[in-house]
Amino acid sequence: MKVYFEKLMEHMTLSRLSIKHQLFIIVSIIALPAIFIIINSGLEQRKNAINHARTETLELVETIVSEQKNLVSSTRQLFIALSHLPEVTSHNQAEVQTILSEILKSSPQ
Repeated sequence: MKVYFEKLMEHMTLSRLSIKHQLFIIVSIIALPAIFIIINSGLEQRKNAINHARTETLELVETIVSEQKNLVSSTRQLFIALSHLPEVTSHNQAEVQTILSEILKSSPQ
């Protein structure tokens, strides 16, 4: 086994290669760890950016859901209050229209 390894090394010695090829091999060996670190760092940054975007999106969705719940609750309260007005219970369309117009003027959303 040792003889085979020695013969293999004789055939693979750098001295038989041109200087151009020797430099290419040396630079490649030196550059490989740096390339690996750069790729790994880029993948890690991408993963972090995706997680950050996911977190921000969830927070935005929670805010929108909360706002929608508040809007539904406010609308429900308005309808309950309106349903107790005598103008509504007596089905007086003109007076109800006046009340709704006043509500709309006071909060024109």
